[in-house]
Amino acid sequence: PAQAFPLSWDQRHSVKLDGEFKLIGDIRGNLIVMYNSPRPYTYYPTRDGFTAQDTSKVFVPNNGRMEDVLFVNCKLTRQFDIGESNKYIVTVYADIRNLLNRTNIKWIDSSGRIGGELGDPGAYYEPRRLKLGVRVEF
Repeated sequence: PAQAFPLSWDQRHSVKLDGEFKLIGDIRGNLIVMYNSPRPYTYYPTRDGFTAQDTSKVFVPNNGRMEDVLFVNCKLTRQFDIGESNKYIVTVYADIRNLLNRTNIKWIDSSGRIGGELGDPGAYYEPRRLKLGVRVEF
């Protein structure tokens, strides 16, 4: 029978918040929060890749949903003016991606395994990353 089903890109909710603020000691902060509701995937476990383990069930595409995805990114900067008449501008920064170090899933195979049969680590988004840097303008 004809049956409606969600398509692979059918993501119900996606929210992005971006805020800038000033902290103590002239430190500037930027916080970005991105939330995506779970995307669908087709759960159809098989032994050989073709025949369903339970042949009494009807094949329905995109019948499962992955977990939601949440990223919190933060950037902190502090600017210093150095030299006569502020000849040099030195900016020190910290850029933190996935601040909460949340394990976010990109894809799941039809048997419900994250990263498929081989456990592909590329099935996850990147963990927390921290970049520290200095920028000099003259």
